[in-house]
Amino acid sequence: MLMQRLVRYVHDNRLGTCTTFDNETILLRVHDRGGGKEFCFLDLSGSRFEDTYVKKQLSLAPNPKIWGFMVEYGTHQHVSDRNDYIKLVHSYVSDVLKSNDKVFFICNKMDQVVNRQTYREQIYIFKRVKDEYPGIFTPFENKNPFTRLFKKYNCRFVPFSSGYFHRTETGEQCYVPSEDVYPKMLWEAIYYSIK
Repeated sequence: MLMQRLVRYVHDNRLGTCTTFDNETILLRVHDRGGGKEFCFLDLSGSRFEDTYVKKQLSLAPNPKIWGFMVEYGTHQHVSDRNDYIKLVHSYVSDVLKSNDKVFFICNKMDQVVNRQTYREQIYIFKRVKDEYPGIFTPFENKNPFTRLFKKYNCRFVPFSSGYFHRTETGEQCYVPSEDVYPKMLWEAIYYSIK
């Protein structure tokens, strides 16, 4: 749902054009004053995220990448599942990520947590996610003694919500997209990372 919500935001605001190849790969052409850029979203959810062949192919690709790792605030996942996810993220850091890649932690389902996204709330939620996924941010700690004073981690934390489903009076599921503030924050994080 994240990619579909982001594509809808980009399309609705005429920020780019999208071509969908399948449910997992979307090519996006970004409209820019400098002539435009082109990049591809590849959804590596589920078993594809753990596939060693996919990891190998991604590590061989020379182009810089933007990685988005999903986390959830107040998750109901079992501790062992979260620990397995942390190990998987760390394996991507050691096996696939390169120094010129950018990393985002996308905190999903934020509409269920807070009504407004203030800076103070984001810091609080980041700390809670850090507690719920112990060690997940460790590989991204800024080791530079000077810039570390201003930027503790070499990754971004982006709150997000795709929307939600609710039951209609007839009992059917109805999708309601999130407010544009969430895909806008993600879009801006991505866009300024590729500029």
